[in-house]
Amino acid sequence: MIAEYYRGEITLRRFRVLAEWALQQVADGKPYTMTDRLLWLLVRRIEENTVVVGKALGNKKLRLPKKHPDYPWSESEDDSRIQIGGRGEHSSDEVMDFLDSK
Repeated sequence: MIAEYYRGEITLRRFRVLAEWALQQVADGKPYTMTDRLLWLLVRRIEENTVVVGKALGNKKLRLPKKHPDYPWSESEDDSRIQIGGRGEHSSDEVMDFLDSK
């Protein structure tokens, strides 16, 4: 498919449509576009960044799961995934008090 595009046999639009179709086929038939894939990879990069910044600030317990699920609906083998926006063991009231204090 890539070679056909470079040889000028198919247009860029057709290449994009074929690529998205191929991505859907490997995504268990669920609607999943290139944009979704890039956004899902961005989630992984945010997790990595959170660990690096957290360790730099002194939280040595943080660790990045070794394997990132291929798709958002996949089950993770490692249940210690970082939850972006998670409140940890704090209650909703504690979180709201913290946010209001800043």
